[in-house]
Amino acid sequence: MQRRYRRAPSDESADSDPDAPQEGTLTAIRESPRAKGRYMIEIDGVALGPVSAELISAQGLRVGGFVGEMELQALVAGARALACYDRALGALARRARSAEELRRWLREREFETAHIELALERLVNLGLLDDEAFARGFAHSRTVGRGFG
Repeated sequence: MQRRYRRAPSDESADSDPDAPQEGTLTAIRESPRAKGRYMIEIDGVALGPVSAELISAQGLRVGGFVGEMELQALVAGARALACYDRALGALARRARSAEELRRWLREREFETAHIELALERLVNLGLLDDEAFARGFAHSRTVGRGFG
């Protein structure tokens, strides 16, 4: 059986996409081959993800268990929130950004406002997003780059 791995659908596309996961039996939980600590969930052979281990645990998911509409909505929302966080983290890995710049960048990629705010809050709490440090670094690079330092 060939697995169909899909990114988490947005709330609007879940109803119109025939390959979007529907409620059913959880047939597999597999570690994502691309992202350590991320898991692909298969519901009746249709993959959803990646999702976090925390979400799997919080939902009490187990292979062979039934995933109803409410659990499915929570999984889709969790997958979208995690995708937003992962994209924000990747953007910061490429270069430093202010919180507002990162917020705007994520909005351009059509992430939901609630997911963006959760991702930014998590990054701030982890010390990975710091506007003061960004401003100091920016000012320093401008000063040194223009021969003033």
